[in-house]
Amino acid sequence: MNVPRSLRSRPPPDAYLVLGRILGPHGVHGQVRVRSYAERPESLLQHRYWTLRSPEGAQSRVEVLQAQRLATGLRVMLAGVSDRDAAGRLRDSDILLERAALPAIGAHEFYQDDLLGFSVRNTAGALLGELAHFLEAPAGTLMVVRGRRESWLPARPPHLRRVDPQRREIVVDWPEEL
Repeated sequence: MNVPRSLRSRPPPDAYLVLGRILGPHGVHGQVRVRSYAERPESLLQHRYWTLRSPEGAQSRVEVLQAQRLATGLRVMLAGVSDRDAAGRLRDSDILLERAALPAIGAHEFYQDDLLGFSVRNTAGALLGELAHFLEAPAGTLMVVRGRRESWLPARPPHLRRVDPQRREIVVDWPEEL
């Protein structure tokens, strides 16, 4: 039985994780450049359908037709995107995947989205602020922490010491005054 799209149940917003972003067009035939937030960037391509969320918040489901790994990300052809202008309209759209479609995570592994809003303390116990978002930099992933001031902290050892999901807290080896 075909159920009209408007009547289908939609998963709640927290049923999705942001696992990438469309950076903009690649060439003139509708391909887009994609930054994957996955540890293995090409793992994003294991999913035939993506949900895109525009910067304005509109969501749409798209089919991945072709993809290629590049040194700086991915080049992807999406169904219905056939020219540079259409690809340009997708710029800065988040790539969302349903949690249910993702592999289970192991001990001491976390999806970045699950850590947003955690308090961040240094090893001396000083509260540095709250984890606002992650930023991909050439040297690796950074945690953007907002407190009395904004700090960009490396999201890996030796600076990242511990994540406590029960306390919703991250402990870092980072001085309070930086």
